[in-house]
Formats: sequence, structure tokens, C-alpha cells
Amino acid sequence: MARYDHIQRLVVLGVTALSRCFMPVLCPASEVPADSVGMSVSTGAVVATSEQRESGLLQQVFSSDYAYMPNPAGTIETWVKWMPGVIQTSELSSQYAVRGGNFDDNLVYVNDIEIYKPFLVRSSQQEGLTFVNPDLVSSVKFSAGGFDARYGDKTASVLDVAYRRPTERKGSASVGMMSGHLALEGTAAGQRLTYLAGYRYKSAGYLLNTLDTHGDYQPQFHDFQSYLTYAIRPEWTLSFLGYVSDNTYRFLPESRRVAFGTVQEMYDFTMYYDGEENDRYRMHVGNLTLQYMPTPRTMIKWMASATSMREQERYDVENSYLLNPLLEQPGTADSLLHIGVASTWDHARN
Repeated sequence: MARYDHIQRLVVLGVTALSRCFMPVLCPASEVPADSVGMSVSTGAVVATSEQRESGLLQQVFSSDYAYMPNPAGTIETWVKWMPGVIQTSELSSQYAVRGGNFDDNLVYVNDIEIYKPFLVRSSQQEGLTFVNPDLVSSVKFSAGGFDARYGDKTASVLDVAYRRPTERKGSASVGMMSGHLALEGTAAGQRLTYLAGYRYKSAGYLLNTLDTHGDYQPQFHDFQSYLTYAIRPEWTLSFLGYVSDNTYRFLPESRRVAFGTVQEMYDFTMYYDGEENDRYRMHVGNLTLQYMPTPRTMIKWMASATSMREQERYDVENSYLLNPLLEQPGTADSLLHIGVASTWDHARN
């Protein structure tokens, strides 16, 4: 596939020179000159150059950009949602639409393996962790249309992720109030065998408790995946990608209050709930790949994949509604009378 470097050059005349580090507080001490704070040096011109490598119609996504972005969902798809042509519905969700397409029209590949997203969640609160583990990623490419035919027949977009092949032993870990992760990688058998493994945990209860619907949120999301490669001969390589996830979502709603209307005519809409919701989504993926490279420019792959998923959605929730007009601002005045009263019951065994 053709590759080229895209270079943009900007020349500004008659301004002060800037160092490599534009924010000295956040940069290492070795990159901050002694005279960079509170002092400037006048020059005739400043040249700013940015370089980006592209492959065909796929745009390269750098992991360094992803690392410093706020990410409540804990997924790498958060970066993709800010790209041109991509539409997002919620910051809590990892789903996105491209150029007016559906959320199911997006392709996801990991090491040339197509990843299916079978879970039919009804809201972003139920979403757990997506397949791609940011701790194991080597490169990410994204195309919002016009990609190669080898990616399949979907029309919206393609996200092509490559996991790295370790060259040394190392690991990383992180623990937080809403999430945690552990990643290990290394080599063995004279570097003929490489292993890459990652475990993630997420519980967004603290974040969900800030929503308008008050209640007891108990989400628990876990997943584990590993990527193993073994060099049988210099031109033959055997690899295995395994993935196991278990996502549970339990919610006991209590109440919700919403005010709407104009300054002259305000209304208060109050809801009371009785019941609970219990959802569970489990997924298992296994892929075995045999790769043959007779020449540096020729690669042949044989793949065998298996995917198993089980989705369980059960809820029994009774809702009672009250619609009242308000005298003053919402939340500070009592209602005059009840102008609307209703009750519903939501039930599902999926």
C-alpha cells in the first residue's frame, strides 16, 4: 500500500522564538531552557513544521495524543469521536456514527481480525469496556470512508488497530476510584515467543450517580485479553489472540425530577420508581493465525476465529409520574396542583 509523508510548514515573520516545549510547567526539565520563563529572544522568523504519515486513505492516530485526553468511557474510541465526519451521542458511550450512517456500520479490526460488537445496549450507562485495550496498542488507523475493499462491505468507517510485538519484559499498572488496569509483556525462548496480556476493570458508579435519575448504580465491567506470537521459522509465525469479558449492570432507580417551560410558565415533572434492572453481557473471542512471508513484500495469512457471546437483560420497573405547575423558579417553589398523574410498568426478559 502506498505511503507518503504529509508536511505542513508555517512561517511567521517578526515574532519571538519559541522553544520546543510550549508549556514549561508540564515539560521535563531537560526540555526547558533557563531563559524560557519570563524571557524571550527576538528573531526574524519562526518556522513551525508538522509531519503526519498516512497509509492510503487511513489516517494515523498517535497513542501519545490519546493518553492526555479526558476519557470517561475508558476506551480508545473516544479519540475517534472527535475526528471530522464522526458524530457522537453521549460522552459515556463509545459508539459513534460517521457521515449520517448507523452505529453498526463501523468496522473494527485488531491485527487484521474483524471484531464484532453484538451487544444491543439500550443506554450508555450499560456499556462496558470495548474490545480494544489501549495498553496493548502499537498503532491505530482510522478512515471515515473510501477505505480498501479488503476491510469488508460496510459503508461508514474502519478502525484498524495493531497490537505491538514486545522486545523486552515490562509492565504497567494503574488503580483509580472508577477503573484500573494491568498490562504485562515480554519475550521468551530466545525472543521466538512473545506475549502481551492486559486486564481491565471499570466501575462508573460515582459518575452515574451525578445523572438526573437518582438511585443505586452498581456497574461492574471486567475483561482480559492476551496476544501470543511464536516464530516457527524466520518466514513462518503462529499467533493467538484471546479475549474474555464479563459486564454486569445493576440499577435500582428511585426518583427523577425535571423542570421545563418558560419564565412565565414553569412546570415540574417528577418521577418515582419501584423495581430494579439486572443486565449481564459476556463475550469470548479466540483467533489463531498462521503467517507466511516468503519475501519482505509478500505476506500470506490463514486465520481461524471463534466468537461466543451471551446477553441477558432483565428489568421490572414501575414508574409514577406527577406533572405540576410552579410559581417561581424550578427547585425553589412548591407546586400549585397536580395537572397530570400517570403510571407505567416496564418489564423485559431478554
